[in-house]
Amino acid sequence: MEQEKPAMESAPTATTDEKSSEAVAAASASDDAAAEAKSLKCNQCGKLFKGQLEVEYHAAKTDHFDFSESTEEIKPLSEEEKKEQIRLMEEKIKQKRKEREEQEKVEALEREKIRIKSGKEMIATRRRLEEDEMKKIMDQRKREKMEDQLARQRIKEKIEQDKLARQAKYSNTPVVEPKAPVQPAAPQPKAPPKDYTETKINVM
Repeated sequence: MEQEKPAMESAPTATTDEKSSEAVAAASASDDAAAEAKSLKCNQCGKLFKGQLEVEYHAAKTDHFDFSESTEEIKPLSEEEKKEQIRLMEEKIKQKRKEREEQEKVEALEREKIRIKSGKEMIATRRRLEEDEMKKIMDQRKREKMEDQLARQRIKEKIEQDKLARQAKYSNTPVVEPKAPVQPAAPQPKAPPKDYTETKINVM
């Protein structure tokens, strides 16, 4: 029974070795992963980037979409490279400002066109309303003038009837209603004059 104890004690040693190997492998894998994450690379143009924001900016500007992690390390910029980057950024800012100003000019021109068009439409509408109102006034005046003429004619006829009634009252003659004015007959066309260039003589 005492000889079996060493065999039982060797099992924990093997388990400990396996765990140690796994820990070493995990640490090595972690080191390899850390080494691989030095930069992000655009596989379409080969440009390296430090982080996700730069990748997104590059993708939006160039429409590139194929990126991957790279073991290449981005070298620090020299003073000349920094100055060049600053110059490029200033040029980009100026270009963006110019594009924005041009866009604002176009939008202002479009607004002015719309304003002028709206103003012309308002003037045309106002003129049309004024013309319609003037036409209504002229039609109203014509109706009033015609009604005034008819009223005067009725008064004139009434005065004439009263005059005839007074004359009939004092002369004992029947009252004669005033006749409507007779339209003059249209003139008859005259016969064309006869031509007497020829004369017939009867000889007995």
